[in-house]
Amino acid sequence: MPLRSFRIVELGVGSAQKIVELSGKPRHAKDEFLGVDLQQANVPGTTNSVEFLGLPKPTMEKVWPQPNLKVTRGKDAVSFLAEQPSSSVDHIYAHFLAEHIPLHKRKSLFAHAMKVMRPGARLVMVEQANWNAQLRDEISKTGFVVHSKPLNPADLRRLGTNHARTRLASYEQHLQTRRTADPSTLDSEMKLVIRGSGESLREILEEVEGKKRGTEARAAIDRVVQGAHLSYENNPWVAIYARKPRVEALQSALSST
Repeated sequence: MPLRSFRIVELGVGSAQKIVELSGKPRHAKDEFLGVDLQQANVPGTTNSVEFLGLPKPTMEKVWPQPNLKVTRGKDAVSFLAEQPSSSVDHIYAHFLAEHIPLHKRKSLFAHAMKVMRPGARLVMVEQANWNAQLRDEISKTGFVVHSKPLNPADLRRLGTNHARTRLASYEQHLQTRRTADPSTLDSEMKLVIRGSGESLREILEEVEGKKRGTEARAAIDRVVQGAHLSYENNPWVAIYARKPRVEALQSALSST
């Protein structure tokens, strides 16, 4: 029996480097890759540029050499998933997306992911380690079976994306600062760095949530900010794996809630 093709989705593609790389591999030649990003970025000076293609805004799409890839620009991840047929996706992945989405939209994202994924399909998110507990709770409430794995710099480097390189550069700068710091003042300096990092993170998340954030959103922000110190430890990132149960297990889980 011939193997069936798979439908794979990346949310928040950024430069689309990862999805272009994956879709171009020979083993994925028969698979369909779909990507989405809210930003209407393009690749100036190439045949994938908006100017070259004359694509309309705000729902313009890049055109890539490989026919099994389609990247949609100018659309958010929730709206994109809402347009997909039920039980049509085999795998969804996203890197450093959660921090850009308010709580109520993350809930919608996970609900739509549950709807469009086939039973047994997986959602994989790579995030800063301080998001682990909060996201695991949010995702599991949708009916997914969730577990996570801490990631160190070597793990993140293997992702080979611009997102990963940016995070690695920041972390390596931190390590260099620690190496050159005065040992007698390192602890106090690190406390100040972590405190400042937490305050900056809170400002960012509060802006994402907006002024009318409710009690649940404020609690989620507090929880993420409290883990700010994890970004300065040996495993600063986390991979969160969420599997959609088979139909019978899903029905049982939802009926017990």
